[in-house]
Amino acid sequence: PTYPGTYYWEHQVLGAFAPNPYTGKVILLTGPGSQSHIEWSAMALSAMPNVVRVGERTAGADGNITFMSISNDQHFGWTSLGIYYPNGDSTQKIGIVPDTFAYQTRKSLRHGHDDVLEKALQIAGCKLQAEQMNGNTSSITIHPNPANDVLNIDVTNINAAHITVTITDVQGKTIISKETKGGNNISMPVDISSLQPGMYFATVNTGSQRSISKFVKQ
Repeated sequence: PTYPGTYYWEHQVLGAFAPNPYTGKVILLTGPGSQSHIEWSAMALSAMPNVVRVGERTAGADGNITFMSISNDQHFGWTSLGIYYPNGDSTQKIGIVPDTFAYQTRKSLRHGHDDVLEKALQIAGCKLQAEQMNGNTSSITIHPNPANDVLNIDVTNINAAHITVTITDVQGKTIISKETKGGNNISMPVDISSLQPGMYFATVNTGSQRSISKFVKQ
């Protein structure tokens, strides 16, 4: 009470490190809406090897909140726990800084693109769209999005012997896998009526091209 805003330093390291941590690549997506426990989790996961943070700086609102009432209609709260990096750097008002910056633009939103996710997929080595071949525009597209019972896969100007479509959930679990004979221009319907409403990923592999698209099942 004699010095409001003063913190007492206690050195407490978050968690205990696993003796055999996962060594595969982990990509964390962050943004200005990421705050509090999400920032804490991002810091914890960032301590693991081969973790890459992609997106924007987080809100910088990490740490516990203490609330106090001074009357029946007067209430206030403040951050009562400081969160710091092992080297002593603060996270309050600074946030978790990504290793690679990616910003969501209004233009991308209007066209159904997720700039942050696409940057993460690019870092992961996933091809997002087909390239131009012999002067003709080649493409792999899905529609409609959102979809109800059927998701249509259109492969244009890509001569493939076989086309494989894999539907996975947000945790990477394969829900549907379908293969068909290829050709130069293929329209492939996929029955998704059994899926629960939510977000999924459709991976289309033509052999020479690989595309990953996000869609919503209504």
